[in-house]
This record gives sequence, C-alpha cells and structure tokens, in this order.
Amino acid sequence: MAERHINLNETRENLDDAIDGVVRNESRVLLERGGTPVAAVISLREYKRFLNLEAARSHGFEAIERISKAFIDVPMDELEREIDKAIAQVRADQRAGKYHDSDD
Repeated sequence: MAERHINLNETRENLDDAIDGVVRNESRVLLERGGTPVAAVISLREYKRFLNLEAARSHGFEAIERISKAFIDVPMDELEREIDKAIAQVRADQRAGKYHDSDD
C-alpha cells in the first residue's frame, strides 16, 4: 500500500483524490505542515482494526496490572525463581506430550 504525503497548503486541492485512494485501500495519506507529518488519513476498516488492537492492548495491560498487584509483597528474586520453575514445568510437560494442539 502506497503512502501519500500532502502539504496542508495543498490539502483542499488534493483531498478528494487522496480520500478516494484511501477508500480503495490503495494508499494512506500523511498530512504535513511545513514538511512535518501532523495527521494521517486511513480507511474506516483500518481505523476499526486500530481501535480493536488498542482495546486488546489495554485489556492485556489491565491483566498485567492485576497480576502485579497480586504479587506486590513477593520479593523480585523469589518471583523470578518461581516463574523460572513454572516455565521449566510447562516445557517438561510439553516434551512429555501433556499438551495437544486444539486441532487434534
């Protein structure tokens, strides 16, 4: 997908063509002021995808925050040892065939 740069002074002249390219998923548009990008125009499909990714990222950070709070009083070296043990156990279980692909 091509990326098109439009100076804000030229925007009114080129906006229709630029938006047509975005709608057809042929390009993304960067709006520039004085040669510096200041905004972007993307398709509605890409915008919705961005919102979904942003929500998933936020949800992931919320989970990390909850886990962090649960172990707030555990010393870091002890926590790291326990994590290493848990990872080693999962890997041993995988080698032993205790986990199967969901496609099986």
